[in-house]
Amino acid sequence: MKNLKWKFMVKFLKEFFTKHSFISLFTLNFHKVDDNFYRSAQPTDKQLEEIIKKYNIKTVLNVRGEEHKNILDSQRKICNKLGAELKIIRLNSRGVPKKNDINKLYEILTTSKYPMLVHCKSGSDRTGLVATLYCHWIKKKPIEKIKQLKAFPYLHFKYSKTGLIDRYFEEYLKFKKDNPEISLLEWTNNYMDKEKIEKEFKESGIFKFLVDKILRRE
Repeated sequence: MKNLKWKFMVKFLKEFFTKHSFISLFTLNFHKVDDNFYRSAQPTDKQLEEIIKKYNIKTVLNVRGEEHKNILDSQRKICNKLGAELKIIRLNSRGVPKKNDINKLYEILTTSKYPMLVHCKSGSDRTGLVATLYCHWIKKKPIEKIKQLKAFPYLHFKYSKTGLIDRYFEEYLKFKKDNPEISLLEWTNNYMDKEKIEKEFKESGIFKFLVDKILRRE
């Protein structure tokens, strides 16, 4: 009996941490950006239903990709039942955003119905990227004044490879000083050197261990 309980517990934890992050044991990492945009970690089915109903969500953006089929199946059912549209894109939390992904996000953010909920696994890195782009493209805020990639309260750490998302924006802002007429989207498509930025980036060993081994970011 003890062995069966232990095996069940191991199976449960393995499945939980595949779907959710370590911080989901304590918090959904849910935050309101404004009345039209909300961000979170991977919600449970019940949490997703509650959020859609409470905030009248019209679009749910899942940035974890297609590989978590069990999550997507249940999210599709919930969204269909409650009249929300589920959109899916796979983003990388440990690299400079890809050109194609940025262009796809531009399309999603400028054509979707709002209010929107965006979530990844932890609600910290990829979600912070999308929230920053929303504030810049939709709310027309200058990138340097947007604070959606922070350790507090979002648990985003810029000194591990998740900081390559920060570096993406930092490199654009450097370029923009001498080229103020060039937009973020134009810079991404025509001037950004993704490989160079990633090659020059140095991560901290302590934060690498925290993000990769403890928090288990995707």
